[in-house]
Amino acid sequence: MFEKKNACEVPNDPTILEQMRSLYPKENIVLNVTTVAEWFREWHGNHTIHLGKSTRYTYSVSINCHIIRVLGHLRLDELSFEDCQLFVNSLMVGCGLSAPLQPKTIHNYFGVLHVGLETAKKMGLITSNPADGVMLPAIPQYAYHPLNQEQLKALYKRLKNHPKRDLFLFTLYTGLRQGEIIGLTWSALDLPNQTMNIYRQIQYNKDTNEYYWCDPKGGRTRVLALNRHAMDILIRLDAQIRHDPDDFVFPSRVGTHLTPPAVYDSFKKVISSIGCEKVRFHDLRHTYAVMSLQAGMDPKTLQYNLGHFSAAFTLDVYCHCIDEMKRKAAERLDVFFDNLFDSI
Repeated sequence: MFEKKNACEVPNDPTILEQMRSLYPKENIVLNVTTVAEWFREWHGNHTIHLGKSTRYTYSVSINCHIIRVLGHLRLDELSFEDCQLFVNSLMVGCGLSAPLQPKTIHNYFGVLHVGLETAKKMGLITSNPADGVMLPAIPQYAYHPLNQEQLKALYKRLKNHPKRDLFLFTLYTGLRQGEIIGLTWSALDLPNQTMNIYRQIQYNKDTNEYYWCDPKGGRTRVLALNRHAMDILIRLDAQIRHDPDDFVFPSRVGTHLTPPAVYDSFKKVISSIGCEKVRFHDLRHTYAVMSLQAGMDPKTLQYNLGHFSAAFTLDVYCHCIDEMKRKAAERLDVFFDNLFDSI
């Protein structure tokens, strides 16, 4: 018998923790923090470095423009549940702001407050999280507008000879997010196997006024099986021009990636011309989802294709479509039983 060995046998290095402690000295994190402002600046600087650039920017806006503005002067260990509730209420009524904030925005800003205080609790700076149990405004259900069959026919006809025809139709055929479609490069495509690897997207950092690469939303990469209509577009584009793996599949006129405003403006002109003013570019993704369910795709597969974190979320978003499918399934079952029993 062979003697089993550990997969990794290396000597202990006690200097590693010392090096890390020198980067994040405990006395700076704990002893010198007294106010909410001091804590959240410290927390954002040293405890959110694992997050993406866009998320950290959103956190910084929450902290510097709202949390510190309302609560920054208070002692961290004296922050109360009432203070946290009044923070939320101030955003709801727009106190100190030009206008009240939307419920979804308030949820986002409060989430930063709560998670920052939760870290302070774990570090022993506070004994409990005063933000626990705070009442938040209800988020109204977004009214999305998937295109029906007649609208799809009108869109397809309108896109004939349009410069962004392939971009819009490929989005419709795959359900990609905007950042994923404008950041799609040929390196992500495996044409022989008819698959597409969605492992990154392009996002905009308002803080630096720059576009950057980042993981797909939720950090979930996925490999999609491409349908024939999507493949037809790729095969035609592949044959038209010689390209490198890092070239964009749907580039701008100068070969760089398209920007969200350029995509939005172009799509809005097209969709308005066929009388669908309320439809957004993102509704192409919703249309893909609804069509997939109507075509018989199971919710788990659709969840994977869309990059949702759970099938339950997918079902919740498209519950109306699921209900319609259930009704039609019941009708088909009725026809089956009618034919069966009528033959007796």
